[in-house]
Amino acid sequence: MVAALARTQSIAEIVADFPSLTPEQVESVIEYAKAYPKRGRPYPARSLKRALAELADLGAFDDKAPTTEVVPRRIP
Repeated sequence: MVAALARTQSIAEIVADFPSLTPEQVESVIEYAKAYPKRGRPYPARSLKRALAELADLGAFDDKAPTTEVVPRRIP
């Protein structure tokens, strides 16, 4: 998955999202993925941490966001 993130994120961004990894480890994973490509389901373009941070920057989690009131229906 880390190698898949490298398509759209820099090595520095990946290390920031996964602090337990070193830049050398990320580079090794990218080289391994090039040597042994995996077919099948596509991986995400960015990490969940980065996607959630982008949503937070847009205000998706602000308390001031408009809410929709749910009115329960009575079943006859």
